[in-house]
Amino acid sequence: MAATKGDGQLAKHEIAQVIRGMVDTKTRRSNLFHYSTTAYSANETGFYLLVEEYRKTGSKGQASFLRDTYLKGVVVKGLEKVTGQINLDRRDKTDDLINKISSQVDGVGLSMMDKIRDNGLLKAIELKMGNTAIDTTLFDDAQEEAAANIYRSLENYSFQLDKKYQPKPDCQAQVAKFRQKLILLKFDMFALGMW
Repeated sequence: MAATKGDGQLAKHEIAQVIRGMVDTKTRRSNLFHYSTTAYSANETGFYLLVEEYRKTGSKGQASFLRDTYLKGVVVKGLEKVTGQINLDRRDKTDDLINKISSQVDGVGLSMMDKIRDNGLLKAIELKMGNTAIDTTLFDDAQEEAAANIYRSLENYSFQLDKKYQPKPDCQAQVAKFRQKLILLKFDMFALGMW
């Protein structure tokens, strides 16, 4: 699994495609996630897989969870070993991404009075008439960086794509709690195959 491409390194979007190809079945997604608990990179792998599922719905709750947990690094009590801030190359880029995501997420589901208060009357009318869906590609840049981190981690360890893995024992209880949290957020647990 060399990260070279003739004249140099694979681009991050190409690495994201490689990882996407690796997790093309429910069993493989499960294998990669459980393996990542042994390499203490469950946050990167979980984020990558959850963004794939988020793309299907564009749900406000899911977007808020991804932003708060993985980009802002807000610790979810009892899930410290399987969630947490992902490692992005540049903090200023992360702040810009968080602001971009927040402006979309926080604007969805507001009442007209809230929109007027936050944006003024004319902008509120414009928002009311426009598309209020959350962009399902909001997390693409962060997902590509997570994929690059996953790829580097896999290069350093002996991960086998079709070998069944169990979560690391000190992560096992948190994996079960994490599953419950994701069910509440309406992630498709069957499609995720993480458990």
